[in-house]
Amino acid sequence: MKKLVNRYRYERTFERKTDGDGKILFPYTDGNLYACYENRDYMTGMHKEDLPEYYCNVWRCGGNWDAISAKDVKGLYYKWVKENHFMKDSILYVSYTDKIEPYYETFTYDGKEIKNIFPSYKNAEQMVFGHGIFKFLAYVHKYSGYDLSAIREQVKEQCEWLNEHEPAFAPDLKMFKDYGEWFDDKINMVFDYDY
Repeated sequence: MKKLVNRYRYERTFERKTDGDGKILFPYTDGNLYACYENRDYMTGMHKEDLPEYYCNVWRCGGNWDAISAKDVKGLYYKWVKENHFMKDSILYVSYTDKIEPYYETFTYDGKEIKNIFPSYKNAEQMVFGHGIFKFLAYVHKYSGYDLSAIREQVKEQCEWLNEHEPAFAPDLKMFKDYGEWFDDKINMVFDYDY
């Protein structure tokens, strides 16, 4: 078997294809996997059905879908935004080599050293966005045995912040005693549904 990379793109929505009547079929999928490696995409000749079960299918910006490996994950870092929505701008950074550490790059401008106000992330190799984060976390927990307690606390903090500042966007707690229990339920129910 070919050596697998950690991310494959399999939905190609940037191309248009028409049916026999000239109607545009959108999105267009040619069925091939494109290996995402070193900021380039390579056609593989494989299909998503050819990947092992530990590849998680998640939506990514631009209308594409990716299959990301949840095996051998060594580090996760969850970044959320204090806004009036839940998960929309959240990012999960993934590392297959080591723990992820935020740091601030410095650069020189007019002879002065300036520290960037936005962090970069050492060892971050992949990113998962939005609601796909829960699905990917469930896969990581199952296939890497990764301890999700730190991520759980961050999601709990995010939900509590939303409940206090933007209650209309906070998850509903009718069936749960707290957001930690709600998080556990979200992770556990991923494998109950085939989506």
